[in-house]
Amino acid sequence: MSKKATFESEGFHSIGPIDAIPDGEGKSLQIDGIDVAVFRDGSEIYAMDDHCPHAGAPLGAGGLSDGHVICPFHGWVFNMKTGACPTAPNRPVQTFQTRIDSGEGFVKVTS
Repeated sequence: MSKKATFESEGFHSIGPIDAIPDGEGKSLQIDGIDVAVFRDGSEIYAMDDHCPHAGAPLGAGGLSDGHVICPFHGWVFNMKTGACPTAPNRPVQTFQTRIDSGEGFVKVTS
């Protein structure tokens, strides 16, 4: 069984080539009806809920800085690995598992 088939059998969804997301930027996607923000940091990808808990901004439109996603509306900051918000610890965003195989990204969404 290929890695892709294994990932898909484990509930991961292909998001296409990671090179389609510019390094240091994000992209908003919908996977199984869930809005997901996917970010590329070098050869790694990270995924989280696409809605900022402060005002609902699309986090996929935000920037990256030192391992954090910056909300494009009001500048709230979230750790792209854990979803933690250092300035509002009670307002994290959900993160999702990611995998990469042969340059193709995969995300496993959970509600």
